[in-house]
Amino acid sequence: AGIQAGDLEKVVLARSLEVFHPGRFAIPSFLEQLGSLYPHCTVLACGRGEDTLVAASPELLVSLREGEVEACALAGSAARGRSPEEDAELGRALCESKKEQAEHEAVARTIRAGLAHWTEELEGPEAPELMRVLGIQHLATPFRGRLAAGRRGAGVLDLVASLHPTPAVAGLPRQAALDWIAENEGLARGWYAGPIGWVDAEGGGEFWLALRSALVRNAASGAASRARLFAGAGLVDGSVPQAELVETRLKLRALLAPLTEI
Repeated sequence: AGIQAGDLEKVVLARSLEVFHPGRFAIPSFLEQLGSLYPHCTVLACGRGEDTLVAASPELLVSLREGEVEACALAGSAARGRSPEEDAELGRALCESKKEQAEHEAVARTIRAGLAHWTEELEGPEAPELMRVLGIQHLATPFRGRLAAGRRGAGVLDLVASLHPTPAVAGLPRQAALDWIAENEGLARGWYAGPIGWVDAEGGGEFWLALRSALVRNAASGAASRARLFAGAGLVDGSVPQAELVETRLKLRALLAPLTEI
């Protein structure tokens, strides 16, 4: 209704799935399996006490190294096929879908605008590429540029602050989408969809979005441990609710299988 009224161009709605385990989840084994299953993603782990956020993220928010800036717009998804022919057909349909194109373009446009204040010669392909990982494929637009002459003192955290949250995890307009999420989602996201990364002494570094993520809470001996898995889907004009629900299931499976098999 908000999209139809023109209040929102896009909003990302997230859900979670809770998994209980009578023992303790083996975090090192979980990380090892994620690295093996998703070699093209960045495997992240951030811990506090017995709580650990684990993610196999396909989405680079931004990196800065010796003045070189990189980022990636990732939005628009489809399942993988059971054969090379079916896989190619699903990828072709994803690239040709007007709805998926609109969802992706909103993210790419916003990232380009956010980096325009900091960079010169920002380059990116005119049409998105296909990023294929186990179980799912995405539309992706990589960006690369250099810090502008007047921005040479900027650090990677300045770029993170300028970009986050992108329409890939929040929506457009940003504040209207954040307000809608706060009022309607009913989910405490915590670290989910936040930037996780590192900073060096010169202000360089890289940050990835904590997507395909799970918050693992190991319990003391004799108590049940639990993990909460997160996934979201971008809603735009033309979105079909059942199809968006299926997309979240695909994303939840990315961590559910390796988590429950260890």
